[in-house]
Amino acid sequence: MIYEVKFTNQFKRDLKLAKKQGKNIDKLFDVISTIAEGKKLDEK
Repeated sequence: MIYEVKFTNQFKRDLKLAKKQGKNIDKLFDVISTIAEGKKLDEK
């Protein structure tokens, strides 16, 4: 099952804050895309 990802304004603000804090944004988007594809995080 494939899910549609909608980026809300709150998510965008949180993402901007995470970037300022030096967080790894690539990991976040990897997790988001994995969940959107309907996979479990363990499977890859």
